[in-house]
Amino acid sequence: MFSRTRAVEKLLEHLTSQEQRDRVMSALSPGAAILAKDVSGHRVILHCLKQFPREDNEVMFVHGLFSYVLYLKLHIHFLCK
Repeated sequence: MFSRTRAVEKLLEHLTSQEQRDRVMSALSPGAAILAKDVSGHRVILHCLKQFPREDNEVMFVHGLFSYVLYLKLHIHFLCK
């Protein structure tokens, strides 16, 4: 798994345009919560935080983590009925 993580980190280092960052962040955003729970995924998130401007990171984490929290809330709500 480490080599795949390193490959993603290298990809992130070589993004040069805003369009490229937007595409990668939109691809990573839905899985942000899953990435955060995994050691290798956590490394990718930290790399994004270091490499990208704050605005780009907000898109990933606000949308990705919010959707996961909403999912958990709905899931727990239905389990507790």
